[in-house]
Amino acid sequence: MSTRKSRGNKPYKKQQIRRYRPPLGLEYNEFVGELGPTNGDTAAELYVRYGVRNDQYVDWSIELNARQGNLVDYLASGRPLPRRPMARVQVADSEIRHVTFDPRDPRRRPVVEKVIPLQAGDDGVVDEHYSRYMASLERAWTADHGEDPHTTATFGFANWNRDPDFRNNRYPWLHNTLVALDSDVAEEIVIERGGAYFNEKDRTAAVWMPAIERMKFFKANQGETPNDHEPDEESTQRQPALQSTMGMIAAVVNRSEDWLDDFLREQGSD
Repeated sequence: MSTRKSRGNKPYKKQQIRRYRPPLGLEYNEFVGELGPTNGDTAAELYVRYGVRNDQYVDWSIELNARQGNLVDYLASGRPLPRRPMARVQVADSEIRHVTFDPRDPRRRPVVEKVIPLQAGDDGVVDEHYSRYMASLERAWTADHGEDPHTTATFGFANWNRDPDFRNNRYPWLHNTLVALDSDVAEEIVIERGGAYFNEKDRTAAVWMPAIERMKFFKANQGETPNDHEPDEESTQRQPALQSTMGMIAAVVNRSEDWLDDFLREQGSD
C-alpha cells in the first residue's frame, strides 16, 4: 500500500476575504440642509459626503447634527454656531456602521453598531445601502416630526441628486451644496452654515420654492452672488445683505425664462 498522501488529504487553506476599500482617486461631493421643524433655538442639519464611481455611491457618510442658536447669536459672536453630532452612518473599515451620539453629553462614548460587513467588489451593496438608509431616515423623520418644507427641500435634493443625468449632465457644476428654502436669510445659509461645513471651499446653493414647487441653483461663494448663469452682465446686489433671502438671490441669478430649474413637480415625467 502506498503511503503517499493524496492532494485531497492536504489541510484546507481557508481563502482570505479581501476587505472593501473605496477606490483611489475618488472625487467627493457634499451637501447639507436643514430638517424641520426647529425646536426652540435648536435645529437639525443633514450633512452628506459621497464619492461616485460608475454612477454609484461607493463611499459615503451621512451625518445628523444638532445646531444650537440662530442668526442673531451668530452675528453677536462672529463665529459659526455650535453643532453636536446626533447620529452618523458611514462606510468605514470595510463595513457600514451606525454611530449614535448623545448630543446632551458629548463626553459620553458613542454607541457603534456594525450594520453590514463589506468585502472587495461590494460597490453595489454600498450604493444600495445609501439609498436604503436615506429612505428610512426620511420616513422616520417625517413620521416623528411631521411634514416641513425644510425637510422636503433637503430630502428632495438628495433624491434628485441620485440621478446620474442630474449630476453629470444637467447640473455638473453643483458642488458643496447648501440646500435652503427661498425664505431663508442668505447670511445664515451662505455665510454661517456654509462656513461651518465648507470653510473656504467654493460652494453652490439649491433653493426650494414651495409656492411653485421648483428648485433653483446658483453659485454661493461667500460675499458674492454668482453670475455664471446670469442672462445679462448686471453685477448689482452681489453682496448678500442681511435682509436678502435665498429666494431673492435666486431670482436675481435666474431671470431667464428658459433657465432649467425643473424639480419635484416634473420627476414623474422623466
